[in-house]
Amino acid sequence: MERPQAEWLIEFLEKAGKLKSVPRHCITPEGVRETVAGHCWRVSLMAWLLKEELPDVDMEKVIHMCLLHDLGEAVTGDIPAFEKKEQDRSVERKAVDGLLSMLPGKTGEEAKVLFAEMNALETDEAKVYKALDKLEAVIAHNESDISTWLPLEYELQQTYAAESVKGFPILEEIQRLAVEKTLEKIAEEKAGRNPDDGRRKNNVENSAEPTGDQAVDLQSSGDQAADAQPSAAVPLQPDKPLSGKELRRQKKKPPQRKKAEAAAQKAREKAEAEAQKARQKEESLAAKLQRRQEKKNTGRASVRNADRK
Repeated sequence: MERPQAEWLIEFLEKAGKLKSVPRHCITPEGVRETVAGHCWRVSLMAWLLKEELPDVDMEKVIHMCLLHDLGEAVTGDIPAFEKKEQDRSVERKAVDGLLSMLPGKTGEEAKVLFAEMNALETDEAKVYKALDKLEAVIAHNESDISTWLPLEYELQQTYAAESVKGFPILEEIQRLAVEKTLEKIAEEKAGRNPDDGRRKNNVENSAEPTGDQAVDLQSSGDQAADAQPSAAVPLQPDKPLSGKELRRQKKKPPQRKKAEAAAQKAREKAEAEAQKARQKEESLAAKLQRRQEKKNTGRASVRNADRK
């Protein structure tokens, strides 16, 4: 007998809802760790916004792909693309299979077909989804403070989506503009300026009544921002000459860049530890299920042998 729709729907939403808390590698302009759910939402929004630009592509299907593509990370956690290995992908595929098994009838079959199409990357729809997935990551890193970037990301930002966008003019143009922004940020940093200082100041000044994570000290990042409670933001004071005492106090403070890098590194280490723990748990469960199946198969074989006798 098929389970009531409301029952399985709520159970599935509880599992998928974990994506709202699964951190990604990127830090937002406000100094908060990005979540997988936030990434999936904006990739889906990009697909919806590009419907008119890609009339020959089934963009409704692309939106569905964008919504579902990181579903397995509700179980495994997020692993940055430059660290993900084939074993990680295998574990994530098993996690997806487990989650999709919760969906009944036509809904479950449709989701399985979508994942098969995404993994094959042969249709225009799958190629567009993958390009948008990568472009959103590039755009997100352009929005983040450059002090939170890893050394390898200075080059990765320029190449990550380059191959995926080929054949789709509008996506190629988005890629071009994104790389322009990346190069501008790098050039400003080389010139001794932090290209994100002005924007960070504007983020505070334009928030009349910030709540939650928006209200945390913007010099903090990573898990400090993720764990912050709602509080009132401290307004920025107009520029004015500093007294000798204030100058001495500022000299004693560690450079902002070092603080941001340390906080970002701490957040990355925490996310990696959580992802590793999730992978170990999933692998343990997979091994347990395999042993159970082997035991069951052995029992069946014994029964057949006994029947022959």
